[in-house]
Amino acid sequence: WDVHRNRLLSQLKEHSPDFECLRTAWASPNWGKTQINRDVSNDGDTKNKYAYIVASGGANGIVHVWASSDANQSNSWTCIGTLDHASLKNPTEKDDNDEDTEKEKEKEEDVPQIYALSFVDHWQAFATDEEAQNSFLITASDDYLHLWEIEVSEKMESIKEDEKSEDDDNSSTANKFGFNEVMSIRFTDMHEMGGGVTVGRVTSSGFVTGGDKLIASRGGSTTGDNAFGGSRNPDDLVFVFDASYCSGNGLVGVALSDGTLRLLNGRGICVSILSLPGCESHLTSFTWDSTGTRIATCVATGHLILWEVDIGDGKGKAAASCVAVLEGGHQMGRPLFGAKYCGGYTEELLVSWGVDGRVCLWDSRSHGQIHAPISTLLYKQSYPIYAVDVANRTHKDENKNETVFTSLAVAGGRDSTFLGVPVYVYDVPR
Repeated sequence: WDVHRNRLLSQLKEHSPDFECLRTAWASPNWGKTQINRDVSNDGDTKNKYAYIVASGGANGIVHVWASSDANQSNSWTCIGTLDHASLKNPTEKDDNDEDTEKEKEKEEDVPQIYALSFVDHWQAFATDEEAQNSFLITASDDYLHLWEIEVSEKMESIKEDEKSEDDDNSSTANKFGFNEVMSIRFTDMHEMGGGVTVGRVTSSGFVTGGDKLIASRGGSTTGDNAFGGSRNPDDLVFVFDASYCSGNGLVGVALSDGTLRLLNGRGICVSILSLPGCESHLTSFTWDSTGTRIATCVATGHLILWEVDIGDGKGKAAASCVAVLEGGHQMGRPLFGAKYCGGYTEELLVSWGVDGRVCLWDSRSHGQIHAPISTLLYKQSYPIYAVDVANRTHKDENKNETVFTSLAVAGGRDSTFLGVPVYVYDVPR
């Protein structure tokens, strides 16, 4: 969408209409620039096919990566890569009784859903020198987190060397690229060895130091007492519901269905487990602040938990401590779907949103038990809110005085009308 003009630019229709599109993620201009040309073309004679890149993940385990030479041009996007996570399922998951076709059909329908999707400009752990860049794509399927890197074809190399060559058709294989697995990380019960974190690979191309192919049994919980999903999760899997890499500290956080947030270093080693005693509900999402020293976790009970993280020298364990429990802004017992730090460079504020249709504003420096937000910015009872983004823009007047404007994009809703499901954009006065 062109937000300023409220105009639809493109519809990306590669996903099956039978499954929801769960996640989208933009790649920054720096992502993958050592492998492909990401420069935005300023000259009308040159069109860089990879100037803009976005990824989308569906409820059928499919991730599509899209590219455009001009994001403001209608219908300019083409699919340049696809990852099918249903094909990554372990051989041990296959039913031993091949004659039991009904059970086999149920397994085929139980495809992994994509709840984590993001681009990482530079994964610090594998850097061999200061100029090296490791641009990865993070995806999640069931109890796994996957890291992928671009597999550049010879045709793409020739296009990079000669950007002014005759344009190829958008559907040409010359425009497409594959992904090689860097490593995959599997999560099990936190009381198991290594904090219930195992590093390995799920494809033949996976690169991990000393890693074996992850074909272990699917049992995720050693107790099974509070397995997420109940009878719908007979293997007690510990599902990945959110994951995010923090460039400020080089750690990746993973929010899990067992109610824990596990912090991993760049080689997949668990350095800290964030968990509150007595909390038996799953985490829906979490967010880092820009410095990597603060975390907010969203709980399905409607609570928002604030943490402080001390990584010390960055080489050992990270020490995390709970500093605040925020409640009262959202309806208790109904899940939150996300939170985001905001409020200028120091990020003094925090917004949260959930299925109750509320967007709440909190003091991000809160300590202790907080029973009410600073403000409820929005309340739409019949509009469950699934995603919110915050954007700041600066305007200079004729005297060069700067004014910062903040906007909120709010997406959610239930049944659509003949106009479709609305997405709202709000200006937030300062």
